Amino acid sequence: LDGAERSARARRAAIPNDALAGIIAFRRALPAATASACMATEIQRLTRDSGPTDFGRRQQFKILSDCAMRDDSDRGRALALSAFTLADTTRQLIGIADVRRLERVMIRLLRPVGISVGSNHVDADTPAPAERFSVYLSTETTPRWLRVALDDLLAVRAIGVLGVTSAFRLQVLNGDVTIQTMGQPPAEAALARLRSLQGVKTVRVAQLVTS
Repeated sequence: LDGAERSARARRAAIPNDALAGIIAFRRALPAATASACMATEIQRLTRDSGPTDFGRRQQFKILSDCAMRDDSDRGRALALSAFTLADTTRQLIGIADVRRLERVMIRLLRPVGISVGSNHVDADTPAPAERFSVYLSTETTPRWLRVALDDLLAVRAIGVLGVTSAFRLQVLNGDVTIQTMGQPPAEAALARLRSLQGVKTVRVAQLVTS
């Protein structure tokens, strides 16, 4: 952000309420900020007037994912889910730092439900559309591609349907989803939404047995 920060400082001198300068200032302050600074409404306010929609979404993704790593509560997982949803919608990452952000939010969401995220790779080969994210590097004129296993993507989308506060374990294998619950099973409406997700073949609910 060094070059962008210098530019933003100059713009802030002329336009005190400049949106880009506000975003950069917020991101720079994050390491010393408390988790309570990462309110979704504040993030939306910061990025709402930041220019083209795709730029605003990229900034939201960066801030949401960085904030999610600072909050161990369910609110942090909710921020991680919001960050993932943005990336899953745009399918565009800027730089290796964004690749690492996506990996971290997926780990943040999947580890509590018993799933280890598979290894992801950035290269010039084009993966299947359902598994690929374009990655733009500052040193190259054409995008590279990040392949993320479809089962891992489906698992995070399932969490988006079931909720980050629900108590369950999750298994996804070749599109077959198994939900192991520790209490009440998910509502039928949630199961219907899960079955409607593209790539999901079957949905099964089982009771999780604890010793």
